[in-house]
Amino acid sequence: MRILHLGKFYPPTHGGVERVIAELVEGCNAAGLQTDVLCASETLRSQTSTHRIGETHYTITRAASFGKLARTAIAPMMIARLRALGSQYDIIHVHHPDPMAALALFLVRPKAKIVLQWHADIVRQKRLLRFYAPLLRWLIRRADVVVGATRAHIEDSDYTPHFAPKGRVIPYSIAPLMPQENCIELDKSFFNVFALGRLVYYKGFAYLIDAANALDESFRIFIGGDGALYRNLSEQIVRHNLQNRVFLLGALSTQEICNYFEQCDVFVLPSIERTEMFGIVQLEAMGFGKPVVATKIERSGVHDVNLDMQSGLVVPACDSQALANALRTLKDDKALYAKLAQGAKQRIRAFLPEQIIPQWHALYRELCEG
Repeated sequence: MRILHLGKFYPPTHGGVERVIAELVEGCNAAGLQTDVLCASETLRSQTSTHRIGETHYTITRAASFGKLARTAIAPMMIARLRALGSQYDIIHVHHPDPMAALALFLVRPKAKIVLQWHADIVRQKRLLRFYAPLLRWLIRRADVVVGATRAHIEDSDYTPHFAPKGRVIPYSIAPLMPQENCIELDKSFFNVFALGRLVYYKGFAYLIDAANALDESFRIFIGGDGALYRNLSEQIVRHNLQNRVFLLGALSTQEICNYFEQCDVFVLPSIERTEMFGIVQLEAMGFGKPVVATKIERSGVHDVNLDMQSGLVVPACDSQALANALRTLKDDKALYAKLAQGAKQRIRAFLPEQIIPQWHALYRELCEG
């Protein structure tokens, strides 16, 4: 059985979907399933390249790219590479949203079984979606199975009527980050709050900064990540005179991320729209035994990952006061904090590769035998 993953990008490109694909590819190869990758190169006008990686020597082919439009790689060479490679694989596992991958499948029409992994609906680019929608509906019809990481992915999507009866739920898998040698030290006399993600609108960091206004001087909030809203958020911090209590850290290395997870008291995911469908950073925090404060977003699976009063607290989206109240509760209620910290350690076990990879193996086998 040979599987080809078709996606936008692949590590070292940073991103939640890229991390998910890498975990799945590495896990399947470790389990003895020959699993390769075809993606776009993130380097502008680079040459198409193929190389082997990892102990299992799986193949990554990066198609030459002419840049990005609406976060989609313009990589027409992906079509040619799929035409050359497609017949070698029993299953092609495509990751949505990725119009370039969908176009390549439409033009090449490989005979392999198609697994469509539905990471999220396209929420904001409505005008572009009008052009892409016919191709997307074709892809859903062509797919042998549509897989979502939570119930909400399959049952609450705009395309749910098109999924039935193909929908399946298989959670994301994650190998916990390992503790690293400390390169930063947080002052333990404060209650240290950590948040991590691209500084974009749907991550809701503006609400977390507003929450600091309702918290006393014993709280420190650290926000890791870079993005288009860095300047806006910096100005918001200065406007409310929070420079000594809220800190934008910029892009962080893996070592720095591990240090903040290890040394913080609580992790916050304040996202506000269902562009955030899972929040894999929640699992990273749980791997360090940290309670999570996350938001309940309509038609999103975020609150199915962090379970309220089990691995953390769930508060309404777009509600700074609720965020502040949750953080204050975790600081003041030591017994609740200890319970949720232990619950976070238990919750991460459901997402470990040894729990998830066998589910993918069974699905692939079912498709090939079917």
